[in-house]
Amino acid sequence: ILNLRRNRINFIPSAIGKVLPQLKVLYVDYCNLTILARKNFQKMNHVEKIFLSRNQIELLDEETFYDLPKLMHLQVDNNRLKILPIDLFIHNHQLEIVFLLKNSIEEFDDRLFRNNQKLRHLRLEFNNLQKIQFNWSTFRKGIRVNFQKNECINADYGFGTAFSENFEQFKDLIEENCK
Repeated sequence: ILNLRRNRINFIPSAIGKVLPQLKVLYVDYCNLTILARKNFQKMNHVEKIFLSRNQIELLDEETFYDLPKLMHLQVDNNRLKILPIDLFIHNHQLEIVFLLKNSIEEFDDRLFRNNQKLRHLRLEFNNLQKIQFNWSTFRKGIRVNFQKNECINADYGFGTAFSENFEQFKDLIEENCK
């Protein structure tokens, strides 16, 4: 575990992966980060959890998390994100939990998670979502999705045992309010 919490740093040192090649958990929350790119996470092949909450992050490069094959848990909440690149998580096949709440995200496209078959919890509440796009035929059971307090929708759905009932209600809300 590497804890850089509350250090007021504005970048993630690039040598961390070299110095700590077996690192599994990285805390860089409550700092002054504004932009993240692939170089920030190079040689961190064993990282499973990253906490980037309460920074000033405005931009995530499309390849930011490319070199993190074991990433399972990611928190980038309470930042200033507006856009999520469509291939942001394409190489993170182990991803299970993603917190993107309390940003300024305006659009959500489920293709963002097309290679993340293990995803089970997605939090996008308190954003500015105006458009939400889902491919309903491939949307998986067992995912808890929270869209509360957004521009076009205010809903929290757990698609577990009552999947078909909740799913249809959720689908209707999205189609009616978020196109």
